[in-house]
Amino acid sequence: MGAGREHPSHASPSPPVSLVIDTGVLVAAGDVSDPAHGSSRKTLEQAMKKGERLMVPALVLAETAYLLETAGVRPAVVVLVQNLLAGVFRLEPPMPEDLRRAIEIEEQYAVGLTDGTVAALAERIGCRIATLDRRHFSALRTRKGKPFKLVP
Repeated sequence: MGAGREHPSHASPSPPVSLVIDTGVLVAAGDVSDPAHGSSRKTLEQAMKKGERLMVPALVLAETAYLLETAGVRPAVVVLVQNLLAGVFRLEPPMPEDLRRAIEIEEQYAVGLTDGTVAALAERIGCRIATLDRRHFSALRTRKGKPFKLVP
């Protein structure tokens, strides 16, 4: 091979694609009575099959646990935490820059701190957001003025 060319078998693997998961998707996936249960589970299962990193911001975990417990679906909280511990999901505490950006997003769009941290994390790592909250997330823009990529 010529200079400057890398043999395909020695090429470094590309990092896994990430998906930041918003509260609504986790709540719906954990609650069989939720109308979005099927589509939320399908979104998560498809991402897992593709080997994507499923990232759960810490504030989303707290909000999800509260909503599931309030809805009387406590076992779903246990399953969610077990999945986090097993590495199915990756818990992401907010970095200081995420919190700064979340505040900027909150001040500009009035979407709340949790949604702000979801958007800040997705912007920082350049990935899609799994959300049922199209109204809020469709309005948000990155610092570069681009819309976020949303699923499902």
